[in-house]
Amino acid sequence: MKENLEKGPLQSLEVYDIETLRCLFLYMGYNIQTKEWYIYEVSKYKNDIDALVKHLKDGKIEYAISFNGVGFDAQVLQYILNNYTRWWNLGNLEIVGLIYKFAQKIIDDQKYDLFPPYREEEFQLKQIDLFKIHHFDNENRRTSLKWLEFTMNMENVEEMPIHHTVEKLTEEEIQMIKNYCKNDIVATHQLYLHTIGEVDNVPYKGSSMIQDRVDLIKELNFPAKAISWCDVKIGDEINKKVYKELTGKTDKDLYDMKMNRGSTSGFTYSQCIPDHVEFMTPEFKAFFERMKGVRVNLNDKEEYPFCYNKTTYTIAKGGIHSTEKNRIIECLPGWKLKDADVSSQYPHAIIKRQLFPAHLGKLWLVGYTGNRDKRLIFKNKSSSSKVFKGLADMYKLSLNGGFGKTNERTNWQYDPFVHFRCTIGNQFEILMLIEAMEIGGIHVISANTDGIVSYYPEELDKKYHQICNWWEMKVGNDVQGKLEFAEYHKLVQGSVNDYLAIKDDGKVKKKGDFLTEVDRAFDLNKNLSRRIIPIALEAYFTKGTPVAETIKNHKNIFDFCIGVKASKDYHYETIQDGEKRVYHRLVRYYVAKGGGKLLKIKNDDSEADGSAISQCEAGIWKCIVANQIDKSKAIEEYNIDYNYYIQKAEERILSLESGSKKKKINNNPNQQKLF
Repeated sequence: MKENLEKGPLQSLEVYDIETLRCLFLYMGYNIQTKEWYIYEVSKYKNDIDALVKHLKDGKIEYAISFNGVGFDAQVLQYILNNYTRWWNLGNLEIVGLIYKFAQKIIDDQKYDLFPPYREEEFQLKQIDLFKIHHFDNENRRTSLKWLEFTMNMENVEEMPIHHTVEKLTEEEIQMIKNYCKNDIVATHQLYLHTIGEVDNVPYKGSSMIQDRVDLIKELNFPAKAISWCDVKIGDEINKKVYKELTGKTDKDLYDMKMNRGSTSGFTYSQCIPDHVEFMTPEFKAFFERMKGVRVNLNDKEEYPFCYNKTTYTIAKGGIHSTEKNRIIECLPGWKLKDADVSSQYPHAIIKRQLFPAHLGKLWLVGYTGNRDKRLIFKNKSSSSKVFKGLADMYKLSLNGGFGKTNERTNWQYDPFVHFRCTIGNQFEILMLIEAMEIGGIHVISANTDGIVSYYPEELDKKYHQICNWWEMKVGNDVQGKLEFAEYHKLVQGSVNDYLAIKDDGKVKKKGDFLTEVDRAFDLNKNLSRRIIPIALEAYFTKGTPVAETIKNHKNIFDFCIGVKASKDYHYETIQDGEKRVYHRLVRYYVAKGGGKLLKIKNDDSEADGSAISQCEAGIWKCIVANQIDKSKAIEEYNIDYNYYIQKAEERILSLESGSKKKKINNNPNQQKLF
């Protein structure tokens, strides 16, 4: 059956979702161009299987857009397309039973990391799988569509109202499931708009991850399924394609070379540090000598602290970072607060130090360097065409991926000696820069993997840049990998990875807890709860606006919302005026006057060790669950308890301001006139 919401010519992109219950199969699709909805149902009430097959096979859908379609939905659809002709004599519920059994097998197989029944090449309907594009299938980024509905500020984040094992459904209950499925399609479409850069208030507006993949497929003759590859996969496949072309190797050859490479272990920090690294002060020399003999442990976390001139640095095999907490640094008149970052640090380190996985040989480096050169060509042309900009971004993935995959045990490029020669070697180069700055009377107040922040009198600015130029020449970064600079007049830091930096031109750089919007659609998997608090902090630190003023005048209810999700062992309940209401594993709520207590409750059949009952907001605070929000409703109608958000923001400001001091330079007693 077809619902026409707007008339128009049928075109090529359809967002879809399926529901597979014991007594119901449902397909819903939404054509992006024509705004038409397609609904096909198989239940005891009707059998739309032939109409569904006709819809899928008529060739009018160029790409079907889904969330986890490759791993599930498209598998079920291909099963239907392969088998429907055998079902001509079966009853409706018998057909539903076969589909349900197949769907459950897919779900069970995934628990054991088994491959799905059909390869992408076998799909009759080409897929754009947003789940895969955003790498939400990665264990460290795994994210449900329900959680994305929360982070994308969807009006409805309700979970499936009926369990899939139910054996009977009324027509009213089927309509409830259709409404739920439709909401998931609306969410998938919204994620698609994020993916192609057609959302407001994000830095990547106008940049399409889909079009970048289409252009790359044309450029490198990749298979059509590459349209659903994540960034990490794209980088890996570019490197693989180039290496195979240079060597004539096959995928099987690469697999055999990886399996036969032998073990890489037992190397020391000294073996990872390039010969040009050297130090001048007794403190740095002593630390350097102590670290050279340390063996690199591939399996365990390693951290070695080093304090110099009141800045403490942590050295680890993965990189360097300073350990400052909760401070505000304001650049006084006549002073400089400057950030210096190494451009393309790891890719440049691989090329300048001529590193390559031992089992792959130097031709890997030839291909890697060629990818760097192609990226530079496309980057230089990027202002004239979005195609060139997209290809430059794609080739950047090959450079980052080439480095990252050298530490992934299952990857064909795996060689941890290469990986840690980059990370360890680079951080000792950064230590050289820190030492040179301190000797020159320029105090380094913060350091991270690829750069430093310094605070110094402006009369030392010439010396600052002399030191930077000397360092670039010393470590071989005078052509590629040069330092890039930014000047701040205020730096608000919770930690080295959580900060708000106000540049001299008024622009604000934010990271970690201070982010007020997603940096890219990639970040939608993060917890963006209580967005009003970083919004209030930014207004306070950039404009001096009292947090109460920002919070009470803010009109977007979604920025007050908090998302929580429980494991299968728990659910949520509200208790208000003695009445209990039970919710599923994902809840969106806000703190309100006249609300109730929101509790996390352990399920009766759970064997988890956690508390049986816990409060989502302890103390006096009450909550209202807002899994459904009406955007047209005035903010005043929500009865928000602004005191909660004001208190949270003011507590954060207090912790930052109580630890802050006007920074003064502590000149190094070993200062020398080297520059």
